[in-house]
This record gives sequence, C-alpha cells and structure tokens, in this order.
Amino acid sequence: MATAEEALIKKSGDIYRSILHDEAENTTQWRHGGPPVYDSVNQLFEEGRTKEWPKGSLEEVVQNAIKSWEMELSHKTRLQDFKTINPDKFKLIVNGREGLSGEETLRLGSYNALLKNSLPKEFQYYKADEETFESSHDAFQSAFPRGFAWEVLNVYSGPLVISFKFRHWGFFEGPFKGHAPTGEKVEFHGLGVLKMDESQRAEDVEIYYDPAELFGGLLKGPLISPSRSDSEDNTATVAAATHGCPRLLDLITILSVACCTPIHPSHANFRNKAIFITKALFASVLGMGTGGAPRASISLFLSAEFLLDLKRCTPSAAIS
Repeated sequence: MATAEEALIKKSGDIYRSILHDEAENTTQWRHGGPPVYDSVNQLFEEGRTKEWPKGSLEEVVQNAIKSWEMELSHKTRLQDFKTINPDKFKLIVNGREGLSGEETLRLGSYNALLKNSLPKEFQYYKADEETFESSHDAFQSAFPRGFAWEVLNVYSGPLVISFKFRHWGFFEGPFKGHAPTGEKVEFHGLGVLKMDESQRAEDVEIYYDPAELFGGLLKGPLISPSRSDSEDNTATVAAATHGCPRLLDLITILSVACCTPIHPSHANFRNKAIFITKALFASVLGMGTGGAPRASISLFLSAEFLLDLKRCTPSAAIS
C-alpha cells in the first residue's frame, strides 16, 4: 500500500510543472492548503495545442518554465518558496509599463498584474486596482471552468535571454462580471522575453499583448438579468440616462453597427462613453475620405445636425 507521502507526490505530480514532484518534502506554504491539481487544464491544453515540442527542446523548457512560474504565483503565499525566480532581482514588465517586483506581483496576483492599465476609470473594462487576488481569480475561474491553457508557439532566442511567442485560450462557459457565457473559445496571442540567471531562475519576465483580444470574447456575452424586476429597473435607467433625448438612444444603433461595440444605456457612465465615442467617430469620418458602405453609414448618422441635437439635450461639460 502506498504511503501518505507517495500518494501526495502522485496527486501533485505534473508532467508540465515538474517542481510539483518535490513539494511534498519541504515546508512550502500553499494558498489552498496543498499543491494544486492541473488535470482539467492539462486536458484542455493537450486537446487544443497547436504545437507539440520534442522532449528536452528549448521550446518545451520555456513552456514548462512559464507554466511552473504561473503555478507558484497562483498557489504559493511566500516568495521564499518560489523555485522559478530570483526573488531579489525579479521584475514583471507588462506592455512596457514600470516593472513589478516579486512581492508586488505576488500581492496582486497574476490576473491583476497582467491586466493593469492606464485608461481613465470610466473606460476600463476591467478595473485591476479594485480587484483583490481572490476576486480576480474567482472571476476568471468562473468564466473558464475548464481552465485557461497556455502554449509556446515559437522561441526566437536564448538562453539566457529568451524571446518567445505564446497563445492563451479557454472556453467561455461560465459568467464573467455580469455577462452570460457564450460557450465560445476565447484566445489571445502575445510575445515574451524571459531573462534568466545562471541557475535558470527568472530575473525579468516581459509580456506584450493586447488585452482587447481577451475581453472582446468575454464582453460579447449578453448582460445577465436575474429577474423581470431588474429588467424593469433597466428600462427606468435608460430613461434617466438619456433624459428623453432621442439622439442618445440612436447611439445604441450607431455604436452597434459602426463600432461593433455594444453599449447599453443602463451601463455606468453611458452618456459620457457614448458622447466620447461619437466624437471620435465623427473625427475619423472627416479624415477617412470616401468609399465603403460603413463609412457612408457613419457619415449619415454623425452629421453636424446630429451633433447639434445631441448638444442641445446634453450638459455642456460632458461634450466639451
């Protein structure tokens, strides 16, 4: 009969995160009481990957190193227990922003660290500064119940400075921030640079990607209305948001057709968002010249008369 220790090693063992095999023998402090099990996301990865790298290849080494680092970041509570990074030198740099130290990254969690942005609050589709480690993981684990798989597509240099291209994907099968699941695959691609020390521990991780690729799939799910009364409340909110101005109601159609950006009047800051995007579209029309049905449609809706009518029923500060 297997000992308790052997059973734990078998449970925590993972072919893509080999350091899990060693964790039963040390004093690692786990966020959820013990080593994680990745059976579900490993299955998703194996069914959906586009590359299968030879064992021992640089591509496989990089892929497994990033998977192991993400595992430690998500499931360990002390930086001293990390084996994948140099805790004294580590920096996470996302889209060229100022680097986060190991302690800062651990406090924020992987999602918040990767999704911080400098957009004005009213235009942020995910407010990392208002999320905790736990709330961010709950949100994405709800949206992707089978996990969010990750693979290396190419490695261009290294070591000890390794540049690579990656793909991240999952299936939107659970609610996300009030949006109903679509069941569709959501994925994005990006580039990374991994700087390692002589012990093959990460000193710098740089990630470059477009968050809109991720949120484009998550926010296309319809807003969830738990009850009829909520729907009635939304109707009242629409009236309050538009203040009886038909031009603001027209914006729903304009933004859906011309921008492919569904914005409902019940959304927070609808008026300011609608006005901002309308002005931006109008400016783009002036610089686009002629040609194309979509351009003609935008020009038709965003005439000078339209903007004048909009201004008459809108506080001047909102469109200055």
